[in-house]
Amino acid sequence: MFHANGWAIPFLTPLTGASLVLPGPKLDGASVYELLEQEKVTITAAVPTVWLNLLQYLDQNGLKLSHLKRVCIGGAAAPRALIERFEYHYNVEVIHAWGMTEMSPIGV
Repeated sequence: MFHANGWAIPFLTPLTGASLVLPGPKLDGASVYELLEQEKVTITAAVPTVWLNLLQYLDQNGLKLSHLKRVCIGGAAAPRALIERFEYHYNVEVIHAWGMTEMSPIGV
C-alpha cells in the first residue's frame, strides 16, 4: 500500500460494492494470470513490471484474458508497446495513472 492508488483502491472498492482481490507476494506472470481468471477480475492496477511479466506469460502460453476489461498502470511510466499490447491484442483498456503522487486521486 503506497502512492495514491495504494491508499485509494482499498477504501474505494468496498464503498462501490466491488470485490477487492489482493495478490500477496506472488507477482509472477503465471500467478497473476491464475488470480485474474479465478477471481474473474475486471479492473485491476499495478506497476509496469507486473504487466510486462503477465503479457510475457500470456504470449508464451497462448492465453487470453477472459474477464479483464481495464488495467491501471502506475508507479512508473509505462512503455508505449505495453499499452498497445493490452489495447490491441487483448482488448483491455489502459489507464495510465503515472504522475504526481502528491496530487492524490482527488486531484485527478
